[in-house]
Amino acid sequence: MIKVIKMMLVTDKVELTNNHLPMGKFKVDHVIRRDIGRINEKAYFTQLTLEIKDKPDLKYPINMHVAIKGIFEFEQNDNINEINQFLKYQGVNLIYPYLRSMVTNLTINAMMAPIILPIIDATQMFKEESDVSSFVN
Repeated sequence: MIKVIKMMLVTDKVELTNNHLPMGKFKVDHVIRRDIGRINEKAYFTQLTLEIKDKPDLKYPINMHVAIKGIFEFEQNDNINEINQFLKYQGVNLIYPYLRSMVTNLTINAMMAPIILPIIDATQMFKEESDVSSFVN
C-alpha cells in the first residue's frame, strides 16, 4: 500500500468572467479535466481543471476557469503503477472537495446564484480510464 508523507495544494488559476446576462435559469455545461505527472524524483501531482465556457450557439452568464493542483510525496515507493493509480483516483478524491468549494464560493462572492458541483467519486468521474496509460516509463 502506498503511503503519502506530504501533500500540498496549489491554486494554479482562478478566472471568472461575469457576462451580465438577465437573470433566469441556466443549465451550465462544465468540463473537468484531470492531469497527472511527475515534478521531480520525489514529488508527483494531480491537477483538476474546471472550465465553463460559452459555446458558439449559447452564451452562459459566466465563464470560469479554475485549476487546482495537489502535490504529493510518497514514502519510498518504486511502483510507478501504484503511484499512477493513486494520482488518478485517490489524488482526485482528495482535491475535488476543494475545487467544489472554490467554485461555489466564487459564484456566491460574485453575488450570483451558486454553482454547486455534485459530490462524485473519481472512479465515476473518469470511468473511461480504468487502469490504462501511465505518465512515466
